[in-house]
Amino acid sequence: MSWRTARRIVGHAHPAGMPLWQIPFAVIVGLAFYTLVFWGQLSFAAGIVGDRVELVPDYIGHS
Repeated sequence: MSWRTARRIVGHAHPAGMPLWQIPFAVIVGLAFYTLVFWGQLSFAAGIVGDRVELVPDYIGHS
């Protein structure tokens, strides 16, 4: 996880009115998010996951 995220959570917790017991859970959620993003980007870069073309049906048309 980015240390910047942890610093922002801790730094903005009091002005935002966040109770102290919620800060560790917010850091854990941030850690989980950035871990998932990291593994997703790594698997895409390593070629484990490919990019699929999404086909839109003809009856949809243009928006």
